Amino acid sequence: MTSVLSERQKDELHKSILDYLNTTGFRETFEMLKVESGQQEFQPDPKAKWSGLLEKKWTSVIRLQKKTSRVWDAQTGETKAELRGHDHVVEVAVFAPSSAYAAIRELAGILPTSAKDDKTKLAGTFVATGSRDKTIKLWDSASGQCLKTLTGHDNWIRALVFHPSGKFLLSASDDKTIRTWDLATGRCIKTLEAHAHFVTCMAWGRAPAPGATSSNGNGVVNGGDREQQTVNVLATGSVDQSVKIWLP
Repeated sequence: MTSVLSERQKDELHKSILDYLNTTGFRETFEMLKVESGQQEFQPDPKAKWSGLLEKKWTSVIRLQKKTSRVWDAQTGETKAELRGHDHVVEVAVFAPSSAYAAIRELAGILPTSAKDDKTKLAGTFVATGSRDKTIKLWDSASGQCLKTLTGHDNWIRALVFHPSGKFLLSASDDKTIRTWDLATGRCIKTLEAHAHFVTCMAWGRAPAPGATSSNGNGVVNGGDREQQTVNVLATGSVDQSVKIWLP
């Protein structure tokens, strides 16, 4: 196979590998590579530009990989799209529910292809990601295009959840806050000082409405057949070792 490296690049690569082998104590492999690569005169030099270069290149590749989110075909195992754009590690990725499609399209200026498009579009059309770069990004999962970047948090983004109505996105961060974003405008409409330490997870649930009569555990109010009224609630967890339940 023909190498794509120039002679200068090959020389630098060989020297960086030799430097790594010498540093890690692989003496036999070190001596053999010196001969096979034509580097018999090689001498370790901590001030040379190739000193420690292999480790630097490797960690750079790892950092690049962690900044990229991938959309996979669960049946074939193939990558369908790569979501590139964050400047640091991606901590969380969530698919938008179909109820959020209309708001996301409005935000991105995308016109639906038909009146029924929001209901008939396949699941997984849009993705939201949160990163250590303190930003949230909304993506078209088919093309990998970033539709919008939401900024406002002062620390890593740890968790994202879409509101059941599809109109809002909630984010949790190491800045100890929860933010509520209007998906149609991309604006943060509420910031909640939620915990005394990093907020690491969130989940929606249902709970009896405030002041509602207690039920028998089957959703039926005690003493009657009327169903108990419930409301959406948000549960959050934190490094402060507490779980909190929030009403809308």
